[in-house]
Amino acid sequence: MMGRDVSVISRRLKSLAERTPFLAKHEKQWRLTASGRRFNDWTRRAIAEQESLITAREKIVIATTREFSSLVMSPSIRWWNEKLPHFEIITTDEGIESLILKGAAHFGFDCGTPYSPQVAFKRGPKEEFCLVYSPSLKLKKNSELHRYPLYFYNRLDITRFREATGISDLKAQLSFNDMASTRSALIHGEGWSILPTYVVANEVKMGNLKVLLKTVEMSSLSFGLWWNRELAPDKESLDLAFEWLSKQKLH
Repeated sequence: MMGRDVSVISRRLKSLAERTPFLAKHEKQWRLTASGRRFNDWTRRAIAEQESLITAREKIVIATTREFSSLVMSPSIRWWNEKLPHFEIITTDEGIESLILKGAAHFGFDCGTPYSPQVAFKRGPKEEFCLVYSPSLKLKKNSELHRYPLYFYNRLDITRFREATGISDLKAQLSFNDMASTRSALIHGEGWSILPTYVVANEVKMGNLKVLLKTVEMSSLSFGLWWNRELAPDKESLDLAFEWLSKQKLH
């Protein structure tokens, strides 16, 4: 019996029964009580979970913007769960480059191109933009835009707005660092803006926003796959991510 003297084992079992509610003697035999069985089951599960954590694949961290995560990645969550069972999504309103550079994410999705040569990127689908405005306004043509407030999403260059509208003295009345706030201000205020089409599609469909220009050229901005050249994840993960990105329709 485990290489130990029977009397030693008996004394230890008796001591355990006195100190815990897990053991009781029944017909001269030590047996687990109901509490003992529950504790035994819990111990088995805890050991199994610990082993699972130790042997699990490394968790992949994906960085992207809040809107892209909410409106594009989240609807594809089943696909991601099947392809990358261990992953985490982190979001930002400021762009993902700093997260990629400091190794806080293995790869990510963002529009435009990175500034640092340390960040590699691969272009994905083109991001379409539209000019939307508050339903309370009576806009009919571009030449009327200067009469109304511009609600500016400041990750986009104001020069792009001037080129798209043809108004050289364009000025922003309000500036936002995230698209959700810009969109909400348009719905509840009396202004206009240029935003990615997929970001306002639901609001336009429900009549909460109106469209003046359905397609606005913003110098061919596209969403891409970004990763740190020195901290790159495995090629299989990158290939899967780009496969998914290539199939997205950002309009």
